Amino acid sequence: MKLTRRPAEEARTDLNMTPMIDIVFLLIIFFLVVSELSTLQLEEITLPRADEAEPIGHEHGDHVLVNVREDGTIRIGGRSHSREQLTDWLAVESDAAGHEASADATHAPSKLHVTIRAHADTEFENVQAILGACSENGVYRMRVMATRE
Repeated sequence: MKLTRRPAEEARTDLNMTPMIDIVFLLIIFFLVVSELSTLQLEEITLPRADEAEPIGHEHGDHVLVNVREDGTIRIGGRSHSREQLTDWLAVESDAAGHEASADATHAPSKLHVTIRAHADTEFENVQAILGACSENGVYRMRVMATRE
């Protein structure tokens, strides 16, 4: 029995681009949303000047950025908070972040990091209110941003 070989049909190799285009559009939407969320935290604030200001390093763990406008408005993530709301909000966030190991579990310091970006012309009592709210909730990892320029 003789096997005859048929001429090879041209293999058709069409590439379906639809799934690839879908993925590209999803990535574009993802990066647009992420960039929008990151700009919600940083507001247009003139920071105070400090000769000893140091660059900010990256922290591990939960981190909160609190903005204080010139008029004393406290903003977190694009939302305004009163001082009472800030205290309540920090209580929830510090509990969610967890607490350091301590002999007294009721007063263990929180693992939450708080960075305060206060306008250079705001009253210090506005910053002091945030520091007090942090202290009330066991948040002791705080810093105030400044610029050298």
